Amino acid sequence: MKKHIKIIIIFLSGYCSLALANDDFTITTDLTKNCKPLINKNLKIDNPPVKGLSEKVNSSMTRAMEYYLKDEYQKAIEIFEAILGKYKEHNIQAMVNKLLAFAYVSNNDVDKAYAAFNRAITYGQLSQEHESNQALRYTAAGYFFSNDFLNKSVQILEEWLKKSNKENIDVYVMLSAIYSDKTIGRNQDAICTAFAGLKMKEIADINLYQIFRNSHLELKDYVGTKKITEKMIELFPDDKSLIAQLKKLEILSFKTTLNVNGK
Repeated sequence: MKKHIKIIIIFLSGYCSLALANDDFTITTDLTKNCKPLINKNLKIDNPPVKGLSEKVNSSMTRAMEYYLKDEYQKAIEIFEAILGKYKEHNIQAMVNKLLAFAYVSNNDVDKAYAAFNRAITYGQLSQEHESNQALRYTAAGYFFSNDFLNKSVQILEEWLKKSNKENIDVYVMLSAIYSDKTIGRNQDAICTAFAGLKMKEIADINLYQIFRNSHLELKDYVGTKKITEKMIELFPDDKSLIAQLKKLEILSFKTTLNVNGK
């Protein structure tokens, strides 16, 4: 598969989505007590006026894209950079930096891609629709996540949360997966992000349940992990491994209860 096709596909390192009925989600644990809302639902969103591009700029961008689609990324990059050097209008900077970021991605220049994505988002806030900018954040985060640049992905997704007044299950899945990664090790944040996603009406995502449970296990909350596993058995009966896991958790949670009562 060509690189310029790969960057369009957002995949979550083996995580695949499965949504089931979840009308009665009520699981709380000791580790969810301090979870706060991840977004501000009252956040006022401003959409600046969107301007089109001149015929001259469109022509240059088309020429760059022709090189891009022929895998001649360096030639495309040179044209995009020339456009940016010549035109300083916010809408041109936003749109061209976005395409430049993808060209850098295909040319395996991660740091320049990250900088171009950030410029596209910054200028996009001044010249593009809000949802378009949020979609670019998610796309950029997905690229960095799928290529194991997790810290960059976290920064972009946390900015997505600050700029959103709507919940998004896909963002919660990706961000909680990153938080729970051993190289990041933010298991409490993984729990709260997965918890927010699991509370979304009519959605039961197996990925979020797995992250929610495993992060409790990493933090040695065996009672909470057992409670989550029991719910997962109810929701995902075809996963026979859950029963074996539950038996182990029953022993661990019993030992924990004995230790607490023995103090």
